[in-house]
Amino acid sequence: MATGRRGVPHSSDEVFGANQMNTHAEGSGPSATSGAEGHSQYWDRGSTALKNQALVVVGEYGDVTAPE
Repeated sequence: MATGRRGVPHSSDEVFGANQMNTHAEGSGPSATSGAEGHSQYWDRGSTALKNQALVVVGEYGDVTAPE
């Protein structure tokens, strides 16, 4: 288990209740999405991170892609 400050589970740890989503590039052609190199790119238009966040917001959890 990864721990952060004060021994509390890290927010990305399964024990914390986190579900990780893919932020790397996906697909090819017109439907391809770009990868994010850091948190500041999660909101970039056309990024996999933004696509997955949008799917969470609208409740389409089963369509969110997991990290490979």
